[in-house]
Amino acid sequence: MLTTLPPLNQMGGAVPVLTAKLISKLSCDDPKKPIFVWDDKLKGFAVCVTKTRKSFVFKGRIKQSGRSKQIKIAGCDVISVDEARERARVIAGELSSFTYLEDLHKKQSIPILSDAFNKYVDVYLNDLSNSCIVYIVILTDNQQI
Repeated sequence: MLTTLPPLNQMGGAVPVLTAKLISKLSCDDPKKPIFVWDDKLKGFAVCVTKTRKSFVFKGRIKQSGRSKQIKIAGCDVISVDEARERARVIAGELSSFTYLEDLHKKQSIPILSDAFNKYVDVYLNDLSNSCIVYIVILTDNQQI
């Protein structure tokens, strides 16, 4: 007769459902290597325990690139386990979106060179007095734009 064993976490025990009581009992003595205790209810949701702090994290794959990404949600002393689990569900949905990387770049609003140049022209060159004439030519592949 085959029996299935419960999955093991990093500490060697059965994977628990994360609760405030369980988190309060967790400790880590090694300052260089954190301990991750993974949740049984939500795949990718865990508590990262270091010598000085405990944090909720989510680890999942970005659907577009297939790369693994670990995101810190918050400290265990800042939000409850249920609130962190709900935030992890939202993050899981975002990572599974086909537009996650584009949305991330828009959120961070990193200007590209042409945007920065256009802003420079709008702010500085349009304010020049009429007595000064400025010519700007952009050459790309020996073609004038």
